[in-house]
Amino acid sequence: MWVLRRDGADWWSIPAIWPATQFYYVSSALPAVVGRPFLAALIAVPAPLMTPIIVIALAIRIRIERHDPAAWDNLVSRLRASITRSDPRRGSP
Repeated sequence: MWVLRRDGADWWSIPAIWPATQFYYVSSALPAVVGRPFLAALIAVPAPLMTPIIVIALAIRIRIERHDPAAWDNLVSRLRASITRSDPRRGSP
């Protein structure tokens, strides 16, 4: 939560710290997921500990971007390249 303090930690606080409460408490994080439809879909899933996992992943992303801004883009491009190479629908190289 400290890493996300400038990036919406106040919105993530209730669903991330108390993830076993009522499922509709996650709606308090909706302002934090504006413009991020994938995250909105993930927090809509009533899976235990989904919100803390998302918060941890966001914190890791922010730490990587602050340490080396190009590192996140390199990581994403390598992941995309590995997915396209291993996708059987695209054919094997």
